[in-house]
Amino acid sequence: MLFSSLLILAGCDNNYPKDWPWVDVPFFSSCPDISGTYLVGSSNDDGIGMSANMGDTLFRNILPRERSSQRWNWETMTISGDASQQLDITLMRSTQTLDLYLQREFAQGSKDYYRNRYNNMMNPATRWRNSFAAMTDDEYEANLDKLYLTPQVHHVLKNGEDYECNGGWISGERLLHDPGPDRNNPRPDVVNGVVRFGKDTAGYLVAESIYPEDVELSLWCGDGCKGIALGTWTMHKWRHWEPAQPAWEGERSRPWAEPFKNIESRTGNGTGGVLRLVEVRRLVTPTILPPATLTDLEPTGKDMILVVNSPDKESLNKMFKGLGSIFTFYDVRVQELARMPDGGWNMRVLLVLRPRE
Repeated sequence: MLFSSLLILAGCDNNYPKDWPWVDVPFFSSCPDISGTYLVGSSNDDGIGMSANMGDTLFRNILPRERSSQRWNWETMTISGDASQQLDITLMRSTQTLDLYLQREFAQGSKDYYRNRYNNMMNPATRWRNSFAAMTDDEYEANLDKLYLTPQVHHVLKNGEDYECNGGWISGERLLHDPGPDRNNPRPDVVNGVVRFGKDTAGYLVAESIYPEDVELSLWCGDGCKGIALGTWTMHKWRHWEPAQPAWEGERSRPWAEPFKNIESRTGNGTGGVLRLVEVRRLVTPTILPPATLTDLEPTGKDMILVVNSPDKESLNKMFKGLGSIFTFYDVRVQELARMPDGGWNMRVLLVLRPRE
């Protein structure tokens, strides 16, 4: 990472606001402690609000670019970790914001379409249906986060990749965003100076932008008059963000991860399942890997019920990756997921068999 020699020339008192508490710059450490939780945004009841003014800093990839109207902003940023190695960033939204978001979502359309779609995705039967069954709980939750507003997200910034520590400050490249007059063919962003971060004695996160700018003296002399060039100056711009409590508290609810029973009846009184026990056992056994165990195969008319025990769900997810590739099974449907006394899981799966040719 290339940083400008502007840092060498810059002192921490360049145009520093006189009414702000002083920045606590460490004398014997190149990396300051900027850990804490800071207020970085807000939203009104319609999801419109002000976002953090960090779009030109080392946080540019995880926060909105400009300080302008955004939808359902991140409200707080929690910074932790050893800055000499990495910074762990957690962005959060409040429960109130999430509730307002869902109200706006459900109010769209007609006949409760969006409410029903949301409730369907929260249903554990949906979570174990089709390709979702091969997902881990974390992967399913990540998929929900693409569909709906999430209360929090985590990012990691690496020292030497995303920022550097210089003279008791955490410094990153300042990105200049000027798309130009043609929005269909915007100009690329360019690096122009640096932005460095510290924490003041009152707990505020403080940033100083240091960048070169061509300055000229404007003179009024009628139309078409040009100013007098005064050369390139080193500019200093200060911002700060107040300390706050984390916007999100508690655990995320996972109704879709709970036990459930969804027994479906299959028409027909055939006995084909009994005659195909050996065939089905041969097919399913390789898909059930330790610590999961095959407990039973129960013929049900023309089809088969697969019963599996596992101490964890991940083994069940791996099983579905195998079951889904077996042509003999026309469909694979989870009928029940139950907790066992030892804390493990018992699952019953309906295997819909294709007729033998």
